[in-house]
Amino acid sequence: MGMLRDLLDKLRAKKERYNEMEEQVQAQKRIQEKQLSSNERELQKYVEEERQSRIKNAVDYYRKKKNDEFMYGGQGWKDKRNIFKGHESIITGRKKRR
Repeated sequence: MGMLRDLLDKLRAKKERYNEMEEQVQAQKRIQEKQLSSNERELQKYVEEERQSRIKNAVDYYRKKKNDEFMYGGQGWKDKRNIFKGHESIITGRKKRR
């Protein structure tokens, strides 16, 4: 029973340290924000929104690319080769003339 209690105490202490560090980070962010003018904060907000939009577009592109590779074997409908070329006998049932 003592081992379990020690383990729980260690986990609790670790969680408390994490929460303290999180509070310090939040306090530093608040201090930095107060040092900026309102225009700078607004500019940072727009820059961050644009950054997130670019990230989202990139993720969507790679998801679609990965999905296409899965569905179409990497070629998709981009493959311009004619798979029936030279196989007229399969399509029509007639033998190929030479």
